[in-house]
Amino acid sequence: MGLCQEVKKVMGSWQYDETDFERLSLIMMLHDLDFTVEEIKKYMKLFLKKMKENV
Repeated sequence: MGLCQEVKKVMGSWQYDETDFERLSLIMMLHDLDFTVEEIKKYMKLFLKKMKENV
């Protein structure tokens, strides 16, 4: 499981949606707060699990 969902490729170009940018922004914020890569992975797994539960 990666930190972001799989990015879609359409006609040879990568396609990002708002959710992709929100997740990347969160990852960057955690990195700026000196979270380790392992801590970010754990946080994102919990975050994505919570998001799936709320759907």
